[in-house]
Amino acid sequence: MTNLNAKPCNERITAQLKRLPWTKGLSEAAIEDIANAGEYVQLQADDIVHRANEKLTAVFFVVSSRLLATVIDLFGNQVLEKSLTRGSVFGLFSIAQPDQVNTNLVATEPTTGVRLGIEPLLELMSKHPDLQMNLYRLAGDLVRQMAMVDRTKSQPSAIGVVHQSAASRPLTPRLVRRLMQIENTPCVVGDDPNWQPVEGVPYRLLFEKGQLISEQQRQSQLNEWANLGRVFIDLDANQELDHFVRLLSFADTILWCVGPNDVGAALPILKVLLDKVPG
Repeated sequence: MTNLNAKPCNERITAQLKRLPWTKGLSEAAIEDIANAGEYVQLQADDIVHRANEKLTAVFFVVSSRLLATVIDLFGNQVLEKSLTRGSVFGLFSIAQPDQVNTNLVATEPTTGVRLGIEPLLELMSKHPDLQMNLYRLAGDLVRQMAMVDRTKSQPSAIGVVHQSAASRPLTPRLVRRLMQIENTPCVVGDDPNWQPVEGVPYRLLFEKGQLISEQQRQSQLNEWANLGRVFIDLDANQELDHFVRLLSFADTILWCVGPNDVGAALPILKVLLDKVPG
């Protein structure tokens, strides 16, 4: 488990938080306070976030990927299992009784999240009424999911589109044009210097003079666009591995566009990325 909560990372935490459904409508001040008070952690598969019957000291908000929550009864039997994915929270119901949390929480794959201590969380809820109301709504959603079949599906806010060949490049402009007809304006960051502008759609080129723009520049841009609409990360498959990991780690969903003749070239890259990119 890695703690990434150094002060220079706060802008990144803020950008990630803005993409979560439960933060919609929160003030900038509330989100910044969460980023300052929370720990941004990166988990590996099988990392343990909480052991059953240990005292709960923090609430865990899932930013990306997946964890498994397992409820244990008094006899040590597993009575319920539930996957927690992006936008989920663990421990919200247990704030009042932190000594009675009979649930194991384990990462099933590389996962990122924000861990916020109970006392700091209560202070922030008192300071920011909008945060308090959003967490009440989040708690209500959790009750609904437990009490009935919840058929609603969370929608990805950041989508990576990788092109194994130039033939699929027109797909992204078509997608954003379609989205403009049914929801807020999407934004695109990409590596195509020949991108054909789509009216009303902001575009940011990720490379300048052949070099990937800095982490600070990327996070600043993504932070600026977080409240506008979906963000598309449009990339050629011919990238350095480090570039891929950095760029695709922001995506909730990745579309890998492969033609019949490109499968052999795509598989080795995909196998490597499965171990490197959360989710």
